[in-house]
Amino acid sequence: RRSLPRASLTMFLAVACIAGSPGTAELSAPLTVVALHTLEVSPDWVHLLTFLPGNRLLAASWREARIWDTRAWTCIARLERDGGPGGVIGVSPDGSVLLIHTSAGEVEVWDQASLERRSVLCPLDGSHRPRTAFSPDGRLVAIKTRSHDAEIWELASGQLAHVLPGDTSSLFSLAFSPDGRFLATGTGRIEGTANACVVRIWDVATGSLVVTVPAPAIANALDLDFVPDGSTLTASGTYGILTFNTATWTQIQNIAGHRAWSHGAAISPDGHLLASAGDEGGVRLWSPESGDLLAEFPLPDKVSAVSFSDGGALLACATNNGTVYVLTLGDP
Repeated sequence: RRSLPRASLTMFLAVACIAGSPGTAELSAPLTVVALHTLEVSPDWVHLLTFLPGNRLLAASWREARIWDTRAWTCIARLERDGGPGGVIGVSPDGSVLLIHTSAGEVEVWDQASLERRSVLCPLDGSHRPRTAFSPDGRLVAIKTRSHDAEIWELASGQLAHVLPGDTSSLFSLAFSPDGRFLATGTGRIEGTANACVVRIWDVATGSLVVTVPAPAIANALDLDFVPDGSTLTASGTYGILTFNTATWTQIQNIAGHRAWSHGAAISPDGHLLASAGDEGGVRLWSPESGDLLAEFPLPDKVSAVSFSDGGALLACATNNGTVYVLTLGDP
């Protein structure tokens, strides 16, 4: 672990702060980094990053996961997989359940506290790296399958509830709405085909398609996030970020995003900040309401995932070389 003193932050982070628009007065104060911690996970791409109850942070690559106490910045748990693709691919909203993709091609349900296996949820191809999403109440799990479909499983019974048919496009992202009524799935464009990026909205109770929302501007919907009140859906992709009004499923903003691919995004607990991860190295903070850029924090590596702590004071940024940077945000 490496902690940089505040005096060295100015040299490490060139922070560009932009005042908010009149409609976002609460964000008009500049944001800066008042502390920075560097954590090492593995020499592999960190694809999952989430804060757990009790001031803990979980970061996972395809072969290893670690949990840190963010008060003492010590690693308190470590989970390794034995060869082949695998690793932690999902965490329940209360942090009590881990989903693990094994090298044998199964999705297992593990207890987070004891790090013991509870059950096998479903089989998947061993070479496939699935995407997952938990419903807000933790009862359902949506999983991307190798055939580009999405499946909704009941966690307690292990029963398949719905199969949501896709097409030949790659399925990149899944997200439940905060009230649990809808599941959003995001696809990507395949070169040489007529497929275009779309976001599909599904009725969770019936498994029926509600609406298909075109999103060709971003080419690939790599990450989907609802704001906490459910009023807005954000789709981050290859060429930027789109926001949609969930009452009408119409586009609100087309945010320029990064100079390179944006692999992940996260909404702050209060819904007023959108953090996006960029291949050019660094994270940007936006206003989901106005689309204004509020701050930019350059980092020395490509950023693959971001996550806010429950209170929003910490922003964790995972990289493709196994390093996690945790930024403490505050006023200058």
